[in-house]
Amino acid sequence: MWLRESHTNIQSALRWIGVSYALVWVYGSIWLSVTTIYHMFEKNQLFYEAVRSTLYNLRFKLAFVPVIGKWFVLDEDRTKNDQKSG
Repeated sequence: MWLRESHTNIQSALRWIGVSYALVWVYGSIWLSVTTIYHMFEKNQLFYEAVRSTLYNLRFKLAFVPVIGKWFVLDEDRTKNDQKSG
């Protein structure tokens, strides 16, 4: 009990992190499923193609997030090398 009572600030911070993580997970999974369903039924794609299109859309949207966006941008040097070799 002494350990739990002495770290109330840490518990509060972890609770906020856990709640925000759960909300992002729930809303993110709803967005992924709705977008995949859109690609399957409106664009007549098979499941694999619809998931690929959905993940490509997600990558495009994540590229505009300020802190983590640089991880989702296409590597320009790699695309230039592919164009030169082709």
